[in-house]
Amino acid sequence: GGLGFQSDTGYDASRSQTREIAWNFKWKINDRWSVQNDVQWVHATNSSEGGVMTLGTFVPSMGIDLSHNLPQVTFDDQARAFLAGRNNYYMNFMMPSLSKAKGDLYTWKTDARFRFDDTVLRDLRFGMRLTKRSATHVDGSGTGWKSIAEPWNVNQTTVPGSPPDPAAKGWQSRSTFGYFSDPRYGNLVPTTAYNFPNFFNGKVPTMPTMVTPTMAFTKMYPASYALVTKALALECQDGNKYYGTTNDCSTADGGWKPLTYDGDPAQTSRQQERTEAAYAQLRFGYDEWRFPVEGNAGVRVVRTRSVSHGYTIFKPTYGATTPPVVPQFGTINEPLDASNHYVDVLPSLNLKADLTDKLQTRFAFAKSMYRP
Repeated sequence: GGLGFQSDTGYDASRSQTREIAWNFKWKINDRWSVQNDVQWVHATNSSEGGVMTLGTFVPSMGIDLSHNLPQVTFDDQARAFLAGRNNYYMNFMMPSLSKAKGDLYTWKTDARFRFDDTVLRDLRFGMRLTKRSATHVDGSGTGWKSIAEPWNVNQTTVPGSPPDPAAKGWQSRSTFGYFSDPRYGNLVPTTAYNFPNFFNGKVPTMPTMVTPTMAFTKMYPASYALVTKALALECQDGNKYYGTTNDCSTADGGWKPLTYDGDPAQTSRQQERTEAAYAQLRFGYDEWRFPVEGNAGVRVVRTRSVSHGYTIFKPTYGATTPPVVPQFGTINEPLDASNHYVDVLPSLNLKADLTDKLQTRFAFAKSMYRP
């Protein structure tokens, strides 16, 4: 018995690259007319892989004090010694990750300006914007998060520190976890003692030494992760021995598979967005007024179209050890497409008045949109 506690080791490695090509063209036709064009292409790629291995245990006691500016978590000597002991831990779960993505952005804009020969009107600016964005994200096919401990499959004991009564067996098939005190489990996962030097700059009590999987073992994917799944068969065999059952332990790992890129369309999502925009802006000024005023008024109209392609995936696995109280559902693995289009009208007005040579007042009104 005790308080559930976890320690883990994780890593993540990613590589990103962005390339860009841009072209700008300006043409001053005469003293009144000028035109500018811009074209841009951006291509970005990203690939990442990582993994987490997490151990579990039940610490005898823990103190939590919230009366300070920083919460204080404390452990007595018994709890510190317990957490430093490798034999008190078991393999809880692991979670590898593998993904890659690419994206492209194409843009074109053109702007024109006409200068007025007028005491009030300054110039008129107008133009167009076209963009196309596309992105593809691919996840590796295989087993991601995987519980090794499967705590839902362990019978609860009525006497802390003692195994549950075999005669009081429920639907769970196991009596305990695969603690590292048993070399069959302990030899599967190399560990190291981890300390917390200068924890929170010494402003809170020092955390105890904990046991974690080694970084080298955590990075040794997929070989180390495949090795850890052997604990599931051992747990199944121990459950059969304790309760006298005959559950099939050859499939205890649930068909674990390493993550790979196998072209499965269900692991790929695609998004595309197109925008077309047009704008006009008029600049003006009243220099002869008592308080000179200048400003601009304009409007931008933006049409947006977006399309997304993905999958709805739900693949539950049921077996002899599935609790009877758990409802069972069928598999879902079907494409999901979504699209949307809308038009935004975005007016704006900006005014500035010179009250004195050193004092100005401004007024602004605008409606804008934000894209993440």
